[in-house]
Amino acid sequence: MEAMKLQDQQMKQSLDLHEQCLSKITASFSESITNTVEARMSDLAMTISDVGVQMDEFTLKLSNHVNEFMESTKNSLQIQEEKFCNMMTFQDQRMDQIMDLHAESMANIAVSFANSLEESLHGSLASLNQEFEQLKIQMEAMNGRLSANVEQLTDMLESQNQIMADSAKLLASSGEMQERILLDVKEIQTRAIENTDIMNNHIENMSKVLDKLTEQNTAFTKEAFKFTKETSEAQTRMYEAVKLSQDKLERAVNDTISQYGKMNSMISQMMDNITDRMNDAMINAGREIAFGIKEVTADNAEAISELTELFQNLYIRAV
Repeated sequence: MEAMKLQDQQMKQSLDLHEQCLSKITASFSESITNTVEARMSDLAMTISDVGVQMDEFTLKLSNHVNEFMESTKNSLQIQEEKFCNMMTFQDQRMDQIMDLHAESMANIAVSFANSLEESLHGSLASLNQEFEQLKIQMEAMNGRLSANVEQLTDMLESQNQIMADSAKLLASSGEMQERILLDVKEIQTRAIENTDIMNNHIENMSKVLDKLTEQNTAFTKEAFKFTKETSEAQTRMYEAVKLSQDKLERAVNDTISQYGKMNSMISQMMDNITDRMNDAMINAGREIAFGIKEVTADNAEAISELTELFQNLYIRAV
């Protein structure tokens, strides 16, 4: 009997020890599962927090990049507008200088032509006046000599023969003098005609020069208007090109902003999907852990029940 009691006590101690071991195993397993779940949940929370911080940083960088891009675009458009305005101002100044230079050149040409014509006329008139003065002096001298001859003829009436001889001489001398005067007059007239022809040729040459200047002025005016028209067309084409570039740049900016918005939306959706999947995974993991704990507990309970039944059978057999 004492041996049976001792065996019964040993069996009870074994059962108690087995129950304590199972309790420790269950507690340790539960603690390990709890710590693992908490660690995983903490890591998941930190990961989600890090992803949120990265998303905030990415959104901030994206916003800064968009602002910098818009500022750069604005500065580029301002620089193009300033260059266009400066080019227009320089073009206007250049045209003003060309027109001022043209007006000054035409004024100088007109003054030079007037001075040259005036000098030529003054020279020709002075030469004619000088020749007429010489002719006048010669005529006065001839008149003086004729008067002297008349006086001599009057004084010589007393001596007819002498007067006739002297008269013949005087008449011969007067005829020669008249011939010389006529020759001088013809020479003066010839010189006057030659000077007139020279002056006419000079005037004709000056007229040709003036015609050439007028033709050059007309050609220059046509070229100036053509240059102005081409410049205006070039400015119009440049303005249209700048406007087209500005429109393309604005469309590119809008497309970039739209793409950034789509990318941000896709990233947000991706993060939402990741969060949903992680939540589903954690829920499934919790379910699996709970099911595992339940199975382990059921298996332990079944093992304890079988062990108890085994010891009871052994005890009955021993009794």
